[in-house]
Amino acid sequence: MTNNLIIKCSSSGLVKYTKESAIEQKVVNKYSYSLDIIAGEYAIVSDDSGVIMQTILGSCISIVVYDVKLQITGFNHYLIPIGNGLKSGKESTEELLKQMYKLGSNKKDLLIKIYGGASLSSLGMNSINIGQKNTNFAKDFCDLNKFKVRQMEVGGSYGRILQIKPFFITTSKNIK
Repeated sequence: MTNNLIIKCSSSGLVKYTKESAIEQKVVNKYSYSLDIIAGEYAIVSDDSGVIMQTILGSCISIVVYDVKLQITGFNHYLIPIGNGLKSGKESTEELLKQMYKLGSNKKDLLIKIYGGASLSSLGMNSINIGQKNTNFAKDFCDLNKFKVRQMEVGGSYGRILQIKPFFITTSKNIK
């Protein structure tokens, strides 16, 4: 197990945190901290860090990756399937996995959950269903790489608030 690991990455670079030094973190209760992730970022935390990661998704996707052996969870938040930088699913997911492999993760120990991909066209958003394209990318990426997808909460016409707690416990609530 990787002790008290907290990593957050955005286009400006990789940052390692401790509970005491993370400015973005806020106390949720006396045992846990919250780490907010926005589009174009990813994070990795160990179960023993007590950190709850969270994000808000519309047509975007978050791929949540859990290493059952190392007891670390990583997740990303991307806007488009393919493009430049961490706002694209391809680069964001590849970078997240590369960082987890550097920490000692093995592909056979990884479990996946996928969230987001709402169609927001009913709200006057872009008529091209980017949510469906993002979902298709996530599914195809996992199929191509033979990852075990344990759960998918995708589609719909509302955004979601996603929280990832230690030990791969996730909660997703619709935003209406």
